[in-house]
This record gives sequence, C-alpha cells and structure tokens, in this order.
Amino acid sequence: MSRTRKEKEKKRIFSPALVAVVVAAAVLCGSISGGIFFQQYLNRQTYKERVSQLTESTELLYNNLENILDSQWIYVSAVVSGLNYRHPENTRQIRSYMRNVTRQLKLEELGCHIILLDEKGIFYDNDGKQGIWSSISEMEEGVARQSFLTDSMGSSENQMAFAQKLDHDVRVTDGDEEIHITHAILLKKMSALTPYFRSNAYSNHNLTYILRDNGVKMYSDEQQNVNILKGRNAFRTLEKMKYTNYEDFEDCRKDLEDKGFACANVFYENQEYYLCLKKISDYDWTMLFLVSADYVAANTMTMVKSIVRTFIILALAGLLALCAIFFTWYRNRRTRSLYQFELKSNERLSEINGQLESAKKAAEEAFRIAEEANQSKSQFLSNMSHDMRTPMNAIVGFTTLLGKEADNPEKVREYTRKIGFSSKHLLGLINDILDMSKIEAGKMKLSLEEEDIEEIIESIDVLVRPQTMAKH
Repeated sequence: MSRTRKEKEKKRIFSPALVAVVVAAAVLCGSISGGIFFQQYLNRQTYKERVSQLTESTELLYNNLENILDSQWIYVSAVVSGLNYRHPENTRQIRSYMRNVTRQLKLEELGCHIILLDEKGIFYDNDGKQGIWSSISEMEEGVARQSFLTDSMGSSENQMAFAQKLDHDVRVTDGDEEIHITHAILLKKMSALTPYFRSNAYSNHNLTYILRDNGVKMYSDEQQNVNILKGRNAFRTLEKMKYTNYEDFEDCRKDLEDKGFACANVFYENQEYYLCLKKISDYDWTMLFLVSADYVAANTMTMVKSIVRTFIILALAGLLALCAIFFTWYRNRRTRSLYQFELKSNERLSEINGQLESAKKAAEEAFRIAEEANQSKSQFLSNMSHDMRTPMNAIVGFTTLLGKEADNPEKVREYTRKIGFSSKHLLGLINDILDMSKIEAGKMKLSLEEEDIEEIIESIDVLVRPQTMAKH
C-alpha cells in the first residue's frame, strides 16, 4: 500500500473519530446543562409544593385558633346570663355562684378561670375578693367586648383575657360597702392551646407562636430541648435569619402587613426552616408557624432526590455507554478499513443468504397457515353438515306427525310452530356456511342483542326431544 493511500486511510479513520469526540463532548455538556436546568426546575416545583402544604397547614391551625377563641365568648356569655338571672346580693353569693359555674362549665378542665371586676378595678374569683387586678390597664373604657393578653395570677404563664361589660351593673354588698360589678372576664391559659397547634402532617415537629405586633412572644409551644426563637422577642431572631424568597425579614414583614400572610424559606444556624406568619383578625396578634425543612413535603422530597439520583446514574451510564460504543466502533473501523474489499463480498453474500433464508421461512409459514386454514374450514363444514341433520330430522319428524294429526288443530299449531323453530335453526346454519367468505376476509362482526331465554330453551327442546324419545 502506497504512502498516499495510507494517509487517506488514516484520514478516513480519524475524521469520524474527531466527529465522535466532538459529539461526546456536546452530549456531556448538554447533560450537565440539562441536569442543572432540571435541578433548578425541581427546586422551583418542590418549593411551590412546600409553600402550598405549609399554607394549608397554617390556615388549618389558624381556623382552629379562631374557633377556640370564638368559643370562649360562649362561656363568658353563660356567666353573664347567670349573673342576670340569679341577682346575687352579696360577695358570699358571688363566690358561691362562681364556684358553681366553674364546676358546671368544667372550666378548670379547659384551662380557664372566671373573675368578676368591679368599677374600682378590684377582681373577685372563687375565693372571693382579691384586690386590684394587675391587667386593668389593658382594658379600654366603653368597649363591650375586648380580648388581650395578661399575666397569669401566681404564675409566669400568659393567659388570654376575654372581658365582657355587663349591660347593667350587678350591685352586691360586702358588709356595709356596696360593690358595682361591671365586667365578667374569662382567663384562659395559653398552654391549653397547645393541642390545637400540633400538626400530624409534620409528626408534631412544628412549632407555633403567638406574637404581639412588636414581636414579643405571648405563647410558644417550644419544648425545653427545642428553643429556636431564643429570647422574649421573636423578631430579633427572625431578623438574623437568611431568607431565600425575601431580601430580609423587613421585606417579609411588609408582605405580612399588606396581605395578612407571609411564607418564607429561611436558613438559621446551618439549618433550613420554613415559616409562615398569619395575622389574627380582631386580636391584633400574629401567629408564627415554624417547621424544619426536613419535615415539609418529606415524601415529595424523597421522591425528588430519588429522581435526581436516577437522572445522574442514567446520565453517567449513557456517557459510559457512548464511550464504549465509540471505542468499539473505532477499533472495528480500523480493522475493517484494512480488509474492506474482502469483507464487502462476504457481507453481500451473507445478505443474500439471509434474504433467501427469510424468504424460505416466510413461505413455510404461509404454507403452514394455509394448511391450518384449510383444515379448519374442513372441520367447520364437517361439523355444520352434522349439525344440519338435527333440524332436518326434526322437520321431517314433525311433518310426519302433522300429517297424522291433521284433524287436531291444537297439534297442528304445535307441530307447525316447532317446524318453524327447526327451520329457523337450519336457516341459521346455512347462513353460517354462507358467511365463511366474510370470516376469511376478516369482515365478520359480532353484535350484542337481547334474547328470550324461554324461546331458546324451547327451540333446543324441539330439536333434541324427538331424537331422545326415539332412542328412549
């Protein structure tokens, strides 16, 4: 082989190799770019799914809170109605009434406590007169109903106060002193709300807070070993968090003020969380729902991670397969280029042999199918000829009986009707034979129609009974 020919052979080999390398590089770059785009798409979709799930959970907790808050006014109204009905005359009767109403309404089991307030700000409970109420400054003058947060008497736990002004002061005596009761107040421990703030969707790993407008925590269901929003003011910790969909906490808070609701994905102390803020109407409070990202749409995230792993594995497998295919192709290409002329003849011969073999197999298969079809047709016609004897025998038999019973109109009608059944059956068999061409052409159609089972049974009886009777 001359030098010029060798150089041409090398060009024929390496030019496709260069193309293959470029294609492999393009596929690799495309896979990486597609993987990045796919990951970004999955991140957007999972974020939407998480936010949607959190929104639903927050709305559910919010509705639970609103329902429990609204239900407290029912107890307050019951206390007020009882006062108007009983008309207590002194503090002893007031104390007795409050003990009875606490027991009847089971307020202690609900974490509630009733007090009555007079015009001087002195409150009365089950034990009688107690002194000036520490939260009197929270009350607004002239408001019929108002609710606010107050410190628990004799405890560091906060309580919600539901105060209702009486339509008419209740006047009672305390010795020589006349007292004017002006308000009935229900105090509910914030800890009694904890069961309403747990969410089975997150295996009870969520944390719920009730905040004042300035961020001061009124209620928290944090456990002793879980204290994320440290300190008395939750906003201080929220300001230190890193937000992915807001610039900072102020941006999130602005969204809360405008819409009454805000949901954010945050990072704090190398941990990812999701938080939702919801304004509580009529109370000027804010509910904060906080949960670790590990528990938000956990099933969806597991599925996404599985998809990403599968995508990476498939991409790597595809790349390895492409490299293997290229290597095999390159090696075979180099070998075939040295024996191209000899192999062309062998390949052509193999191709012709393959076509002949295929044609032979096709002919044998066609012959086998035709033979089976011919046998099926013969079997069908044999069966049909046998089946035709039955209705023919019935027609002949009933015709003979008809001649014998010509003077009996009832028998004539019966034999005539049975001859008709046998004739229809015979006609059906003949039609089946004539439909062979349709069956062979594949044009036969089946139809579903209602049938009279009694008529079918009678037609069978007409065909079979004479032969059965003849053979005893």
